[in-house]
Amino acid sequence: MSPLKIAINTLYEDPFNPTGAQSWNIHVVQELARIDRVNQYFILVSNANRNFFRVDAPNFRLVNCFFSNEHRKLRILAEQLLIPLYARILGVDVLFAPGNTAPLLSPGKVVLNIKTMHHRT
Repeated sequence: MSPLKIAINTLYEDPFNPTGAQSWNIHVVQELARIDRVNQYFILVSNANRNFFRVDAPNFRLVNCFFSNEHRKLRILAEQLLIPLYARILGVDVLFAPGNTAPLLSPGKVVLNIKTMHHRT
């Protein structure tokens, strides 16, 4: 089986007011970099959160999507427009969206992680 190209969306957190989800994302990226030298990862970051996700692994690359949740409306635009565009350009096989949101029109497979349903109550 050939290596997968996997994108991870980190935009849904406000890097200036992080929750536990930010720590979870950081640890997931760090652990993947530690255990997986085969698959290629594109970490979708903003100007504000990119420093949290620097890893020393040749198969990891930061992709700037410009805005995270410190600018909610711009983050939504980035998620809905830039992420599908970048996924197509980069040939992404799987988009991992750990923050309850994912692009409506993604060119490939999407793994959406719903952490909580508190917004429904």
